[in-house]
Amino acid sequence: RPRRASNTPRRAAAQTAPIAEGAAAIGLSIRHAGTQLSETNLRRIEKLGLHTVGDALRHYPHRYHDFSRTVPIAQLRIGEEQTIRGAVDRVRALRMGRGGRMKATAATITDKTGARIRVIWFNQPYLAKQLPAGTEIAISGMVKAYRGRPTFDNPAFERLSGEQRHTGRLVPVYHLTQGLAQRTLRETITGLVDRFVEHDILR
Repeated sequence: RPRRASNTPRRAAAQTAPIAEGAAAIGLSIRHAGTQLSETNLRRIEKLGLHTVGDALRHYPHRYHDFSRTVPIAQLRIGEEQTIRGAVDRVRALRMGRGGRMKATAATITDKTGARIRVIWFNQPYLAKQLPAGTEIAISGMVKAYRGRPTFDNPAFERLSGEQRHTGRLVPVYHLTQGLAQRTLRETITGLVDRFVEHDILR
């Protein structure tokens, strides 16, 4: 019997295709480079003019955040970009704004001195499940004021395990397009560099 066509939308086409080597990798479509990006994010990246591996590798940061040093929460300075390390003490998803239209995740982070800070991620309610209480975490971003006390709004973050790509070091900042997260583009470009640099295509 003929197989029925699936109505399930396909993710990025042929993402498991063999990896090209040498100069051929420069012209390899990002869609075939094993990035595991969704179709939506692929289209957003293509709006930046990034269609091939070579395009991505030449999409240089326009500036860097220096998150190479961490500071105790009690020593944070409002108006500066800084990094802290601590553990998630409390976390919850919440609704904000008129009619509760905006969803967010709010958390309290406690460092080893016992100092605490409020952190909020707007439009990211799913983080409440990804960052349960007890999670060791690094937070990087602009320190703002909330009721006279330091806070982070939509900071970069990473769990304190494995390689750190978004915190605790010099972090590249790229030009974006609407709907494309800095974190998504940074991970994509870093992943392509890691995967293709061994093929000696960057010389």
